[in-house]
Amino acid sequence: MKRPLKIILGLGILLVVAALAGTAYEQVGRGRDRTRFPQIGHSFHLGQRALNMYCSGDGEPTVVFDSNAHTAGYRWVALQPQVATFTRACWYDRAGYGWSDPGPPPRTFSALANDLHALMRAASLQPPYILVGEGLAGLHVRVYTGLFPGETAGAVLVDSNELGPVANEEGSKGPLGRLSPQVKTLVCAAVLPFIVRFGLQRLFSTGRSQPPLTTTSLSPDQQTELIFLSNTPIAQLGGEGCALDQSISEVRAAGNMGSLPLVVITSTNPGSSRKGQPQLVALSTAGRQVLVNSRDGMSNTLTQAIHDLVNSVRQSSER
Repeated sequence: MKRPLKIILGLGILLVVAALAGTAYEQVGRGRDRTRFPQIGHSFHLGQRALNMYCSGDGEPTVVFDSNAHTAGYRWVALQPQVATFTRACWYDRAGYGWSDPGPPPRTFSALANDLHALMRAASLQPPYILVGEGLAGLHVRVYTGLFPGETAGAVLVDSNELGPVANEEGSKGPLGRLSPQVKTLVCAAVLPFIVRFGLQRLFSTGRSQPPLTTTSLSPDQQTELIFLSNTPIAQLGGEGCALDQSISEVRAAGNMGSLPLVVITSTNPGSSRKGQPQLVALSTAGRQVLVNSRDGMSNTLTQAIHDLVNSVRQSSER
């Protein structure tokens, strides 16, 4: 065999071995990820995959918490028990985060809403619900109410995003935001899945990315767990950022919330990017805003706002 052919054959064998080793490394890593911390919640199967949800408390309406971008549902572990003292309260991991399996692309906000809709059916949680969305998850709530208007009894948006800042700023953050649409499509469809599948993201990840902690007071151990659950390779490259442009269009298509009871909680701490949020309050004719100027006060304010909303919904149902 000629030398060039031997070199090509050798490189081919090397690539195959490297691919097999990378795949095995990634699969072993995923197994360790799932068992590093004991699962909190229950895996509900949606076809060939499962999402994790944790619920406690009794009563209706059920309150469902959705976490900010790049953050596992565990971020609500300190606040959810407070709400569970007066009604059924649940948090869940979106596809690819925490103890949930990844979902098929594209991971648009409508895909997330349909996931949640199917999850609540699988968990036998009856509508209507009160949806709580923090940060970018406030947009998830808006899409959900647009797709399933009869299933939402009220909404709480916590330091959430207005469409303008999201469209102009969130989409331009990070490496993906600086790519042309054509290159971004290629990277999201081929490059990122390749990086995850063959363990490259796991191998070179520093694991130091930390979700913002704005609504709940977590212990140091809980913060460590939240960071880990939010930054597995699948979560970091889960695809929600790849579909942001389409997701923004879906938020616009969802429109306003009519007369749905709505509470907009806004932090006034120095450095907060959420100022007046007048557009969010105006989403509903029954919208109101609550201003909070401390992280500790945010937890109490949010719990009280949810409590008031639950009581309002119960009173309306009795009429």
